[in-house]
Amino acid sequence: MRGRTRRPRYMFSQLMCSEMRSLSRRSFLTKVSSLVALGLAPRGSWAGGIGWAREELEGRVVIIRKAHEAAKVEDSERTLGYWIQRALEELTGQKGKEAWRRLFSPEDRVAIKVNAMGGQRIATSRHLALAMVKGLMEAGIPAKNILIFDRSTAELQRAGYEIVEDGSGPLCFGTDRLGYEPEPRVHGSIGGCFTTILTRWATVLVNMPVLKDHDLAGVSLSMKNLFGLIHNPNKYHDSGCSPYLVDLLDHPEVKKKLRLVLCDGLKAQCHGGPAYNGRWAWSWGGILMATDPVALDRVGERVISQRRREVGLPSLEEEGRGPEHISLAARRGLGKGDPRGIDIRELDG
Repeated sequence: MRGRTRRPRYMFSQLMCSEMRSLSRRSFLTKVSSLVALGLAPRGSWAGGIGWAREELEGRVVIIRKAHEAAKVEDSERTLGYWIQRALEELTGQKGKEAWRRLFSPEDRVAIKVNAMGGQRIATSRHLALAMVKGLMEAGIPAKNILIFDRSTAELQRAGYEIVEDGSGPLCFGTDRLGYEPEPRVHGSIGGCFTTILTRWATVLVNMPVLKDHDLAGVSLSMKNLFGLIHNPNKYHDSGCSPYLVDLLDHPEVKKKLRLVLCDGLKAQCHGGPAYNGRWAWSWGGILMATDPVALDRVGERVISQRRREVGLPSLEEEGRGPEHISLAARRGLGKGDPRGIDIRELDG
């Protein structure tokens, strides 16, 4: 089961940049490293990271859902692109391209962190990710400045993604192609080597998790998806992954670049996660969007908990895996965790 296999601390030499075999990948990282040395990267529209969105949009979560036509929706990038545009306009209060420009600059390099470990049956939908890419491009971000990634290139392939490692973009590959930082970066309980995709290439992080259960943390949503940014998430699954998930969300490497969360709820799973379990998977047929990962995770947890009640499962708390990390993150001031303080805006898909 993912996360329970113990490996030697900070063992990641198999993923180091020095072992890359592709000249194009080496050239890519060398170019990025040169930009960093010259002080030209990262650069984006927000010097202060989440900035105004944390203050003005904290606690706002947009839901678009059409449950009865979930199967059709999943295969329609055009429909999903329309959903993303509507959700972004509702979230930011702006229309058209201005909604994108409230969050992104044409100068940004956008890394989109998907969740591919469940294969095509319970991974971030390729169609949804590509719809997000199209929206970014229409907002003026060059395709070569957009990268879909996860930990493993092989997992991306199994989830149906086409791997693109160079060229005009958009790009798509795993951290295993570029590697992790050579030294861990410590913050609170977390000490991990971050993917160089985040530290050396991206100016902006878009988090695209899946609406699903987790056998230890209770839910696997936006905060849990961040574990894919570090080389040693297996070390941080004790005590329901808390406070580790909270310290990772609060880590400067994440905090300054996390710009948007778009949760894939087209297919969801209420038990038996994080791997796919067909008995407990269902078509929820929607998406959730927020700049506040804590509020989004609380709303997603309530969706999963409601489904558990509907199918006769015990509550997460009764099973001893209530998602304490969501409440702790709220207490730490990283977002809204009390449902009474969350502004949920539901739109008909």
